[in-house]
Amino acid sequence: MASFSQATPLLKTSHVFPADCSSCSRRVSNVLFATDFSSCSRAALPYACAITRHFGAVLHLVHVVGPVPMIGPLGAPYTDVYYQDQLAQRELASIADDPAVKQVRHCESLHRGVVGDVVSRLVFDRSIDLIVLGTHGRSGLKYFVLGSVAEHIIRHATCPVMTIGPGVCKDGPPEGRFARVLLATNFSPASMDALNNSLSIACANNATLILFHAIVGEATETDEEYREYLKDATEGSGEQLGKLVPENLSISCEILMKTALSPKTSPAEMILEAATDNRADLIVMGARRGTTVAAHAPRAIAHTVVCRAPCPVMTISR
Repeated sequence: MASFSQATPLLKTSHVFPADCSSCSRRVSNVLFATDFSSCSRAALPYACAITRHFGAVLHLVHVVGPVPMIGPLGAPYTDVYYQDQLAQRELASIADDPAVKQVRHCESLHRGVVGDVVSRLVFDRSIDLIVLGTHGRSGLKYFVLGSVAEHIIRHATCPVMTIGPGVCKDGPPEGRFARVLLATNFSPASMDALNNSLSIACANNATLILFHAIVGEATETDEEYREYLKDATEGSGEQLGKLVPENLSISCEILMKTALSPKTSPAEMILEAATDNRADLIVMGARRGTTVAAHAPRAIAHTVVCRAPCPVMTISR
């Protein structure tokens, strides 16, 4: 049965669930790769191709050109629309000519409009199961910035979004697969939605699934009360984590918990540390659906993780 190992301040157990993965409830049939032709976007292409290949899905290469202005900057009629479309078509054709893209079923399309609106429509019209995009994570004084387009997609998409940040290897997943998938869960509805996606990815890649929970308590009057809270929370959380994965799945699963040394410790920092220490190839987590203003709050966990992660991050908004 299960074998156990323990490390301080981490509690970690390992399980191997028998049978097969045929009961994984979420499959990926259509992957949308949204590109603006930047270097950040190009860096995400190997990941879009890898996940498309593993699921036998169709890759949709999409670029959105902004709405057509009615007049030029000096009041003259705008006449460069056709030329702009031609340039975009050539860039799309160049991406479609990539060897990794040629290995999967794919199609490319050019659209005009507001990026977020166009992507939302395509997700519905084409039954998209996953969006893949690249993003930059430049540091500000108090928070990290994704970029308005990526931020909007992450916070409003009705399907999972995989983002490739600046700290991620540009060659795609090691050996072409995600060997270690870390699910960061706080047992919220969004993180429970993320569970099915992490199970599907783990099954498709014959990967180890790491179920991670960061335990951060509320401020208490004494250190002894705080330690007592952490002890009780650890026991309850370990039991919850152990019940997340169905017993009929033949995947290797690790249960990993980390307790904060202080109530002020950021869960995002704990997730990033766990991903680095455990050599995660992919982080899967829930994200609060809402406005970009909310995402810039100092303790916006998903926002910080996406910008600073050493591996791709798949977010599921709710």
